[in-house]
Amino acid sequence: MKKGNLRTYSISILVIATIALLLSGCASDRGARPSYSYNLPAGTAEKVEQSNEIVSDFFSRTGKDIPTGVLSNAAGIAVIPNLTRAAFIVGGSRGTGVLMTREGERWSLPVFTSITGASLGFQIGITTTDLLLVFQNSDAINRLKDGTYELGADVTVAAGPVGGTAGISSKADVLAYKRTEGAFAGAALNGARMSIDPERTAGYYYGPNAETARGYYALTDDLLHPGRKADIQNVPRGAQQLKQTLERIAGRK
Repeated sequence: MKKGNLRTYSISILVIATIALLLSGCASDRGARPSYSYNLPAGTAEKVEQSNEIVSDFFSRTGKDIPTGVLSNAAGIAVIPNLTRAAFIVGGSRGTGVLMTREGERWSLPVFTSITGASLGFQIGITTTDLLLVFQNSDAINRLKDGTYELGADVTVAAGPVGGTAGISSKADVLAYKRTEGAFAGAALNGARMSIDPERTAGYYYGPNAETARGYYALTDDLLHPGRKADIQNVPRGAQQLKQTLERIAGRK
């Protein structure tokens, strides 16, 4: 074979080999599960445990400080422990907590949610408060699944009634309560922005090897439907306890 032909032949073989390698890699990528790593923020598990304590305290006051109809009308609740006054948000706060939905007497496992810009009128010397939101209809929860929304604009919100004999006359989508220094009171949350955190939710249930974006959004949606079975091997103890607390309380009403 002539030298020129040999050089051309060698280049052709190299090009063919390179193309074959690239095609092989693409086929392999299509068949493999995409890698994903997530570092769960510190204190995430504690948020669930704190939420359990807040829920227990809140509903232990039913018929005393809290009207008896609050839970019976609930389509879901959100609990934000230690909502913190944020200096960089004018007149506002931010915090992370959990959201749970209800179907009959069954409650979902918690998914993580966050809220920013809540103006709660913090008293002098107090920089944190616990927040509990009662969703009075499933539509308000379904709209939250679509992304961030503003309380008071995208859904209606009202300060929750207090007093054991108080009626629930408000037709608002969400009733808001705050707990400061052990006492619950209605909270004004117009203007606060709320969203679900699928990434933190997947990290909590699956650990650092959580699914890719499509996977953790699907997990969150499954978790918010008590009738569905989410693909979770070991439910964290705190999540199971919170679910049991709500189902036990709901069973008494």
